[in-house]
Amino acid sequence: MQHGKCQIDCDFNSRKSVVTFFVKEADGPAINGLPTSLELNLVTLNCSVQQGSPLNANCTCEQVTPIKDKDELVKRYLDCFNGVGRFQGQYHITVDPSVPPVVHVKDACH
Repeated sequence: MQHGKCQIDCDFNSRKSVVTFFVKEADGPAINGLPTSLELNLVTLNCSVQQGSPLNANCTCEQVTPIKDKDELVKRYLDCFNGVGRFQGQYHITVDPSVPPVVHVKDACH
């Protein structure tokens, strides 16, 4: 259950931002979202766009039914939620800038 929200002045390596935190009773560290992480330069986003033929051009997809609540979302995409809430310690990810990014696109029909 969410108890409320508050705005906190945050800074990291001379980058400053007023960040909205949603307050809830939970064990574990505070979690920043992508917009805050980008604004404070905690992460960088490196993207590459390539023009080409659409994936599965001959595919006819069925309409997806809307998701009603959190339980249905977790049930439908269980593999995406495996391990959520198990943040332990701090992590540092180093990426080799000479290696181009790889993008994996799931088949929208399956």
